[in-house]
Amino acid sequence: MPHTECGRHALTSLVKIIEAKGGKSEPFTALPVLTDLSSVGAPYLSVSQKVIVVGSTNMDRYLNFDQLPHTGKAVRTASSATYPGGKCLNQSVGLSRLGHFAVPISCMGDDVDADTIFDYLHGYTMDKTGLKRCRNEQTGQAYIFVQQDGNSMISIMSGANNALTPQIIALNEELFANARCCLMQTEVPTETLLTACEICKDKHIRTVLKPSACSVLPDKLLSMIDMIIPNHSELFEIVPDAADINEAVDRLLDSGIGTVIVTLGADGSYIKSREFGCECRIPARDIISIDSSGACDAFISALVSYMMYGYDLVTSAKIATCSAALEVTRQGTTSSLPDRHTLEAYIHQVEPELLNKPIS
Repeated sequence: MPHTECGRHALTSLVKIIEAKGGKSEPFTALPVLTDLSSVGAPYLSVSQKVIVVGSTNMDRYLNFDQLPHTGKAVRTASSATYPGGKCLNQSVGLSRLGHFAVPISCMGDDVDADTIFDYLHGYTMDKTGLKRCRNEQTGQAYIFVQQDGNSMISIMSGANNALTPQIIALNEELFANARCCLMQTEVPTETLLTACEICKDKHIRTVLKPSACSVLPDKLLSMIDMIIPNHSELFEIVPDAADINEAVDRLLDSGIGTVIVTLGADGSYIKSREFGCECRIPARDIISIDSSGACDAFISALVSYMMYGYDLVTSAKIATCSAALEVTRQGTTSSLPDRHTLEAYIHQVEPELLNKPIS
């Protein structure tokens, strides 16, 4: 019953009867009204998409220096900070801030650091059932040394990240249902990534790999990766005998990977894709860097997000470059990842045409 319309009709009829000193009122006829909009969906490419993230969760412990320490020299600092981090956590937060539904699968210890991480994630849109506490394990630690120009060096104590086994992935297979994409990092056992890739291939989920702290990767893993995003150093750790960047990228493409994106810091990025049929270099944004340690996570989160929003690969990579530029202007990765409103406001200032999707 549309109560407002019924009440309006009753009062109008009453006034007419009083003014006419009698007479009959017209019967009330309720017009059909759409009261439940749940069956009216937003355009597919504008709604939140589900993304699996398999990888490491750490506590990031920052020390700031005028210059990075080197062998045989002691340096002092009066500045330190601690933030939740790890590539799985960073990318999950980045996806959530950009409007998608992240499903992290990762291991932490049964300690105070894990409590801090769970408290931090409370306000984010993500499914946390894949985050596992492991008894008798310490939550992973990342010791990040940052110098004044934003360059950094990182040492990682894996801790509970090594406890992320293939069995845990298999037990969480139901989390992969209806996912669009799966982001992975090599800071967890390779066998675990293989299991995740096998599930993704079975369910037709796009796989994106960020190499980190790795060496040569097995051919079986590379053959199941749709997109790989190393930096320059990581590229030559994976393909150590390549003569140059072009040969290294071609070798990865020959292994079955559809798209290779090499991030080059202040020199931007290099993209070569047989899947999308493109090859290009994208310059970095001219911005003052405070902490570059989380730039890759901001880049990957935005790249995947905007491809799911319907943008092409190159445009998404340019948007991702803007996201990385914003991220490096503050210290701490998770605390510096931009949300969609902030990122698009920045893009409107520097290159607004990036946000114009072609009509297909």
